[in-house]
Amino acid sequence: MQMRYLLKSNDLFVAACYETTGSGVKLTDNRADACTYVTFEKAVSVARALISVLDHAPTIESCTH
Repeated sequence: MQMRYLLKSNDLFVAACYETTGSGVKLTDNRADACTYVTFEKAVSVARALISVLDHAPTIESCTH
């Protein structure tokens, strides 16, 4: 299994939202729906970009995929 990284906001996972309105991000309690990133650097980049959407920095957790 390959190590990947996911983002969490409080107790929820950050996932992509493909609706035509909104930020393109949704929060879910389903870990399987979470977006994952191959590198820690990419996860950090996305986390920084989400600060203005979430009003705080999401946390980064490692996961296997």
